[in-house]
Amino acid sequence: MSTNSFRTIAPAGMLAALCALAAPVHAQLPPPPPNATALQAAVFNAVAKMCVLDLDLPKNPPPANPQVNDLHDQCHAIAVANLNVMPADAGPIFGPAPAGALGALQQVSGNEVSTQGALATRVSAGQFGNITGRLNALRLGSAFSLSQGLSARTDSSAPGGSSLASLAPQTFYFDRSAVDPNAQEDQLSRGTLLPVGNYQNPGALVGTTYSDSYRYLADPAGGGGLGGNVPSPWGLFVQGSYNSGRHDQTQNEDPFDFHASSVTAGIDYNFGGAVLGASLGYDDYDAGFNNTGVNSTGGSAQVKGTSGSLYGAWFGQNWTLNGIATYGKLTTNLSRTVKYTVTYNTALDPQADINDPGCAGAATCTVSVNRTLDGNPDGRSLAVGATAGYQTQAASWDVMPSLSVNYRRASFDSFAEHDPNDPNDGLPLFFNDQTVESLRSILGLDLSKPVSTSFGVVTPILRVEWDHEFKTSVRMIDAHYVFDPSCKNGVCDSNFLLPTDPAVGNYGVAGVGLSVTLAQRVQAFVYDEILFGYQDYHSNAVTIGLRGQF
Repeated sequence: MSTNSFRTIAPAGMLAALCALAAPVHAQLPPPPPNATALQAAVFNAVAKMCVLDLDLPKNPPPANPQVNDLHDQCHAIAVANLNVMPADAGPIFGPAPAGALGALQQVSGNEVSTQGALATRVSAGQFGNITGRLNALRLGSAFSLSQGLSARTDSSAPGGSSLASLAPQTFYFDRSAVDPNAQEDQLSRGTLLPVGNYQNPGALVGTTYSDSYRYLADPAGGGGLGGNVPSPWGLFVQGSYNSGRHDQTQNEDPFDFHASSVTAGIDYNFGGAVLGASLGYDDYDAGFNNTGVNSTGGSAQVKGTSGSLYGAWFGQNWTLNGIATYGKLTTNLSRTVKYTVTYNTALDPQADINDPGCAGAATCTVSVNRTLDGNPDGRSLAVGATAGYQTQAASWDVMPSLSVNYRRASFDSFAEHDPNDPNDGLPLFFNDQTVESLRSILGLDLSKPVSTSFGVVTPILRVEWDHEFKTSVRMIDAHYVFDPSCKNGVCDSNFLLPTDPAVGNYGVAGVGLSVTLAQRVQAFVYDEILFGYQDYHSNAVTIGLRGQF
């Protein structure tokens, strides 16, 4: 008897009618239980076919391979436990299977592998989110960071009395108190507030070029005494995000909680009205499967990604365009718990088990299993996206509707599971290559309002978006049992297709954030968003960024 399974023999007693049904049940493949899900039905058909054609005794004598012997015992226990045979005049009727037997089908299906695809597309989403945050920070704050801490004052006879978001063209002033402690805030005048340029759109990256502004600041005649210290257009940034949530139980996928972290570091060059940059990213996404007691009994899935990205943006008076491309390598770890207890009628399967013949002669036999199966496929990810936005103003707020198109693709190599605790385990699965694709359009609306403070410019940000997914079809994952003796060149009697949940076609995202531009040429950014309208999936993400010029 295996150390991770045991069998309980019930008192003997067998109905003659059930004995008579044994031969026809094994002569042809029985149908799946009528109350089985599509996933459970697919696994039942594969298991029953393998049992009847390849593992039945005495037609197929037991080989010397202990894994095949274990597979024989388990497939017979699971398949027969799902047969609820009810005699009828026209022949046997197969009724609903008990919940425990259906749960065993779910347990040996390997449906947890679908989680890798969901996490893989989130890996590229993490890098996109970080880089988008960087571009938003540039769009919202770099007009202010040009002067290393300018004050939000309009060109009026009394600087400081007007809103930054005025629709009229603005002349901004550099506050000397940011670099000269002798200049007091309450003594500001046109001599201490240096004009740095006119901006029609204060939310854009720049309304004039860097050279115009910096040439003015560097000119001693400008009245500021800043000399020739022209700031560099090079910028560095580090951005991180944390995402957590849960996925509910569905017919095809087990429930899990997840948490994820993404870090992006990059460098970019500011041309004045445009920016080009490159970044490196690292992502770590972890999911823990919930123990529901029947269909899901625990385990975990992890996807780690390292990637490189190129990005660029152009900021006009009103229009904003940006694009991002990311390519990365994925490493994964899937560990699933297979734990079930099934009881079957030996009248439907009178042959004795190979590894544990103790149930021979009993009316019923109970089988319990508690095992762990691991797999570590490698993968790759690709993501590209573009956004166009138009910025205007309303009620002193900057308003920018936008339209984005994003494409993501993640692919995984084929792999075979293994049991780290029992080398004679016959339940490991082999999964063929799989690819996950997403093509989305995103209609967004951003609201922001720069506010001058004593330490810099603070910009609150509100955003709401509506996402439409074009690739919503069910994804099918090809799998078979590693130790199926019928396998030849990947074609096996136990081949089956694992259906995944279809992607949700329409859902929304809402977020709130804050951008702060400080006098020391440093800009910070924080943003929090939630997902809504996505069936069976709940998520909250927080992004934090820091940037500076050098």
